[in-house]
Amino acid sequence: MGYAAPQVVEGQPREGLPYGLFSSLTFRTPTDEHWANGVEWEAPPCDPAQLFEDPDCDSSLTNSYVTSLRGEAPGIAVSGLYKCGTPGGRADIQSQEKATAHLLTQEEKAVEQHVWARLAADPSLVTLSGATSVQEAVAELEQYAGDTFGFKGVIHAPRKAASLHVDLHRSGSKLLTNLDTQVVAGGGYDATSLTLYVTPALFGYRSSVFNQTLVDPNLNDAYAIAQRSYVVAWDPCPIAAITVA
Repeated sequence: MGYAAPQVVEGQPREGLPYGLFSSLTFRTPTDEHWANGVEWEAPPCDPAQLFEDPDCDSSLTNSYVTSLRGEAPGIAVSGLYKCGTPGGRADIQSQEKATAHLLTQEEKAVEQHVWARLAADPSLVTLSGATSVQEAVAELEQYAGDTFGFKGVIHAPRKAASLHVDLHRSGSKLLTNLDTQVVAGGGYDATSLTLYVTPALFGYRSSVFNQTLVDPNLNDAYAIAQRSYVVAWDPCPIAAITVA
């Protein structure tokens, strides 16, 4: 056995978790970079269409008229970090690469945590009950989406909950129910309780990665930072949550 220093080798590449939030998003190509400050859009009504048994009878019209909705979604920034020593050190380029690798392996989980917090705090949130299994919870959310949205939704579930559902199937990068509702199995979704949400379909924006170096003036340490901006959005229909009892 020799006494030389250990050989420096490459570690095992990290593989992202399947069926997470990004599996439900095709990021749009922006025409204006101001999207990073958040976005607004006009959404169709979530109310059901009105049924008139006698189209020629004006008395069948209600006095309430459905209007379009205004959707909003905030912008966030996600950063990967790497401490690269004193300012101007020789490892600056390598440190930026390590910061970028940190970002790329952890960004989906960070965005999922952001989405989960927004779901829990949504003022429109409807709380459902009565589910004693993940299968029943998914069925209740699919029924709610059909009754309330009238179009396909997305079910958000911690990976633990998705693992307990025996009837999910795969289609490419997507995880689907028997009714082909997509299930996002988020590694950044809180699994302390088996709570699931349903939202309208998602859309979003993602910037390219940009790098910078910051210096801690107190310790004279330099930090490589890789960062990019995100927006994740869904139409402002009343979303629902259910917890498996």
